[in-house]
Amino acid sequence: MIKIGVVFGSPSDEHEVSLAGAESILNAFKQLDQYEAMPIGIDKNGNWYTGEHALSTLISQANQDLLFVDQPIRRLISKTSEQLTPPLAYINSCDYIMLVIPGRYGEDGRLQGFFETLGKKNIGCGVLSSALCFDKAMLKAVLSDYGYDVTPGTDVFLKTTDITSELFEHICNSLGTHRLVLKPTDNGSSIGLSQAENFEEFKAGMIEAGKYTDHVVVEKFIPHKEIVVGVIGNGDELLISELGLSNETADRVYGYQEKYIDTSPCIVPAPIDETLTAKIKALTAEIYQLTKCSGWARVDFLIEDGTNNIYVNEVNTIPGMSKPSVFPTIFAETGLSYPEMLERIFETSITEFLRQAA
Repeated sequence: MIKIGVVFGSPSDEHEVSLAGAESILNAFKQLDQYEAMPIGIDKNGNWYTGEHALSTLISQANQDLLFVDQPIRRLISKTSEQLTPPLAYINSCDYIMLVIPGRYGEDGRLQGFFETLGKKNIGCGVLSSALCFDKAMLKAVLSDYGYDVTPGTDVFLKTTDITSELFEHICNSLGTHRLVLKPTDNGSSIGLSQAENFEEFKAGMIEAGKYTDHVVVEKFIPHKEIVVGVIGNGDELLISELGLSNETADRVYGYQEKYIDTSPCIVPAPIDETLTAKIKALTAEIYQLTKCSGWARVDFLIEDGTNNIYVNEVNTIPGMSKPSVFPTIFAETGLSYPEMLERIFETSITEFLRQAA
């Protein structure tokens, strides 16, 4: 039996998203005879929990308004003991580690590095790809240098920049529009994201983004369709999912509430023509390899209305993994049930680890 440490929670702003993904993954393990789940939970204060009640413990502590897990799990009584420091003996009993923590303190490379220093292989992207893809400004710079189209924009460092009307007008003039999208450079799930069409909205958006980061990406708003694509594999051996069309509209982008609480994630397969579909799948493979992704990830694109120009939007190295989330949804339409998708991730990752060790 191969023991997989499933790590969830953490101080991430996406703590509750992580718990929902962990719930689906731990349930799927029940259908995988070859693998045993080893739950490892981290609460918002950095305390560690292990064992079968780790998830219910964190759920009982979580922001209930942001949870979208099954009601029976919410009602479970916590029976686990708290670990104030990482439970090294428990971690060492795991054969591999799978992080299920979107956002900061999970998707940004910190925990990947921690587990690697303990000699544990991560099923998923490593330190370099995680850190690169999580920082939106750095990812855009790298992709642009390699000739890929990214949404025009700029990076504002709040600690050294005054948020003035002159700054707003300068950015608008340089981008050729007064319609902007503001994003924390190093956060996910649209947390801290806003739009601005005047200085008042721009200033309010900067203040909101500044709650999460010192760096804010300011982009030109492009009327678009958002396309999401999942990848499982390593090197040239990649399984590319069907394309999903996000339920965002051309006139707005979704925030956390709309992404996770109010809507279904996407339409699969995306209703676009075969030529555009083939081009996006090829771009997905190129970008996955360029950013040194491994195991599994999701690549998001914007297709500009009217021109069909393709812009790389994001690379998510730990996409949401709750059963209704985008990644499982697009692979379900590709022909993999949730347990089959998880098994495919494990098999391809472990095969690559063994190949490297040979």
